[in-house]
Amino acid sequence: MTAVVLDIEGTVCPISFVKDVLFPYALKALPDVVNREWNREGDFQLYKDGFKELFPESLASPEAFIECVQLLSHEDSKTPPLKNLQGYLWKVGYHSGEIKAPIYEDAYEKIKEWHSNGTPVYIYSSGSIAAQKLLFAYTPFGDLNKYLSGYFDPSTVGPKQDPDSYKMIQDQIGTGFKILFLSDNVNELEAASKCGLEARLVERSGNAEVTDELKGKYSVLRTFKSL
Repeated sequence: MTAVVLDIEGTVCPISFVKDVLFPYALKALPDVVNREWNREGDFQLYKDGFKELFPESLASPEAFIECVQLLSHEDSKTPPLKNLQGYLWKVGYHSGEIKAPIYEDAYEKIKEWHSNGTPVYIYSSGSIAAQKLLFAYTPFGDLNKYLSGYFDPSTVGPKQDPDSYKMIQDQIGTGFKILFLSDNVNELEAASKCGLEARLVERSGNAEVTDELKGKYSVLRTFKSL
C-alpha cells in the first residue's frame, strides 16, 4: 500500500502565501495581541510560556517579547515556540476571513482522489500542526482536513532536513506502506530518500530555482495531475 506525505509551501500552495501573507499578518497582529493578553488568563499564556526555556529574556516585558518574536521571524526561524505562536496569531485572521489559503486546484483534486481511493495523506511542514490544520480548514474548496490522515511538524518528529525525522514518520505511518514524499526543497528530498521514501521534486511558479544537476536526481512534477 502507498501513503503520501506532502510539504505545504511551494508544493500544495504558493510559497508566496506564507512569505507575503501569513508572516506579515502575524507580525502586524503581534503587538496588539501581546499588549492585550500579556497578563490575561487564556490561550496566549501557553504560547508565551513556550519561550521560557529557549528565550527566557523575552519574558521580561511585552516589549522584550515582541522584539524577540520579530527577530526570530525575520530570521525565518523554525523554532517550535515561534511556529506555535504564529499559528495562534493566524487563527484570528482565518476566523475573521482576512486569510484564506490558496491551495492549488490540482493539489486539492488529487488529495480528494487519494482519500476516495483509500490512500492515506499526511502533511509534514515546518509550521505547527495547529497552523497546518488552520491552513487546510480555510481554503477556496472548503475544509480539507477531512481528507487528511495526519500531520507532522518539527516538534513531533524533528527537523525536515534530518533523515531521522523521516524514519520517525515511517514508524508512525507503519512499515507496511510505501511512502511518497513531495516537496519543493531538495534538502528535504535528500533526507527522505536516505530513509527509503520515494521523493519527488515539485516545481511551481515562484519556487526557488533548482539546478539541472539536482533535478536529475529526482523525478520532477509541475502539477499533481501527472501523478
